[in-house]
Amino acid sequence: MIILFIIIFVIIALLFVLEKNKINILRRLGDTFIISGSFIIVIGLIFKFIIKSNIYFINISNVINVIFNQFLVISMVFYICGIISYLGYYLIIKSV
Repeated sequence: MIILFIIIFVIIALLFVLEKNKINILRRLGDTFIISGSFIIVIGLIFKFIIKSNIYFINISNVINVIFNQFLVISMVFYICGIISYLGYYLIIKSV
């Protein structure tokens, strides 16, 4: 998870260096974070259903729930980052 945050911060720094219009970066980051969070939830659900349908002779519901909860935590981090980016974008637009 720490590696994920490091990669996110590197990408954000590259965006701010390469993009000329700095305000639009926040809007793009908001879109990207929210879409990524949605994809992570979908991947977690697919992972959960594939394991439940293929392994039926062992009770692994606790393990599946722990793994799915990790997917949910990561997606919530992405959603929160997306909302913060959108709020920053709209606050900067309103002040200009």
